[in-house]
Amino acid sequence: MDNLLRITRVIIISEVKRVLSYKASTLISITLSILSTGTFFCIWWLLYKKFGEINGYTFEDICLMLGVIWCVLGFVNSFLGGISKAPDYIQRGNFIELQLFPYPSFLLLSLKGFRVSSFTDFLLGSLGITYYIVVAGDINPILILAMILFTGIGVYGFYLLMGAVSLFFPRAGHGFMRIFGGILIGPSFYAYGNFPRPLKILLWITTTIPIMILPIEVIRGTFDASLLPLGWIISCLILYLAIFTWQKAERRIESGSF
Repeated sequence: MDNLLRITRVIIISEVKRVLSYKASTLISITLSILSTGTFFCIWWLLYKKFGEINGYTFEDICLMLGVIWCVLGFVNSFLGGISKAPDYIQRGNFIELQLFPYPSFLLLSLKGFRVSSFTDFLLGSLGITYYIVVAGDINPILILAMILFTGIGVYGFYLLMGAVSLFFPRAGHGFMRIFGGILIGPSFYAYGNFPRPLKILLWITTTIPIMILPIEVIRGTFDASLLPLGWIISCLILYLAIFTWQKAERRIESGSF
């Protein structure tokens, strides 16, 4: 375990140094990320400035919702987003490179892709949560951290599962990743309570909304807090399923049946 943590630390530090060595590119990425995320926040602010409240949601609720989502996606995409490169490694025949190290191949690939723009999203998401805590009232910061941690586990599990599936179907790998981003994550950027009931049921079954929205709705009081541990268990199960599927795919490649 100590060796695993030591190697992880070395990989993360080297990835951060690699990105920061390209100063102009890093600065442009940070600027564009701030503009993109800031514009999204401003659009919501203008809407709530005009209407005050939309279907029971206030601007503070939206700050909490977007804050948690950007913290989760920002952290996962910053430090573990390299898993989206799985289709490229297979198509170029470079997957064997990951298997030469005494280190889990899925984790090595995940760590090899630090994105400074995603880390900026994480920081802006933290500001959104801070605004909610300051304006909306009393909430335990440890609960917020726990929600971000377990939601991150679930979202990374989904990423890894899409990567594992792409090992079985390499030509469709990029399609799986686009579907995950557009369909499984996309709806979570909009208030769940604004969706009509049939769409709520569909989203609850087919997207990451149970993982990403449940913690936020528990704080708002629209879901029973006792469901939160269940959501955390589901997150861990998704990660376990993803690792199991990845290992199955890896053995298939090693056996030459790919």
